[in-house]
Formats: sequence, C-alpha cells, structure tokens
Amino acid sequence: MSDIIEMLETLGSNAALRHASHARLYAALGTMAVGPEAQWAVLKCDNAGLRELAGAPQSMRCLMMAPEAHLETRLDARERAA
Repeated sequence: MSDIIEMLETLGSNAALRHASHARLYAALGTMAVGPEAQWAVLKCDNAGLRELAGAPQSMRCLMMAPEAHLETRLDARERAA
C-alpha cells in the first residue's frame, strides 16, 4: 500500500506530469517501485482499481486545512468562547 501512496504522491508533486502524454506517464511510472497492476490502473484512471490495490476502504474522506485557515478557525472558536 505505501508504494502506491508514494507513487501517487510523486505523480501529484510533479507539475510536468499534469498534462503529460500516456507515453511520458508510462515512462515515469516505470521508474517507481510499484507493480504493473498499479501502473495500469493509473494509466486507465481506474480509481476503484487503485483503491483496491492500496487496500483502502470503499469510501474515504480527507480534510486538509491550510495552516492559516486552521489558525483562523482556532481564533474564531476562542472569540466565541469568550
């Protein structure tokens, strides 16, 4: 599972791959430590396949807050409590 997460993180952090051709993406995937099933799932945009390979639950939600937004939320909560 961690190899798949690492692969997705690497792909997501590389702006040059955002609009890359399948050939360029395939070449980039070949340098990563994931099996051909995961590579094929990425090339096919198979979210369900990647989720299954990673062992992730059927439904998963993530919430990420920017540090500034988190700070503002905490300050707002303090003001309401006062």
